[in-house]
Amino acid sequence: MDPMALGGMLFTLILVAMIGGFILLLPVTRRLGAVLEQRLNADPGAGLAAERIRRLESEVQALTAEVERLSERQEFTDALLSERRPLALPRDDT
Repeated sequence: MDPMALGGMLFTLILVAMIGGFILLLPVTRRLGAVLEQRLNADPGAGLAAERIRRLESEVQALTAEVERLSERQEFTDALLSERRPLALPRDDT
């Protein structure tokens, strides 16, 4: 057989196989890419992070309430102390 004819047939066969493989595997590779992208974007600890955020928010609210209570107590103490007369200190004449 003529080597040029054999080369032409081999080239044509490889070209058809490449085009056919591309056509057949394109949807599979797109779907695989979408699945991999979803796995990369999905955070496995998202539920834990949401729970941690909720817990931190409740702690911040508790601290805010405590600061408000302390502020009210401080204002009450300041009001009581402002009404009090200053005491005269005993003199030390040693």
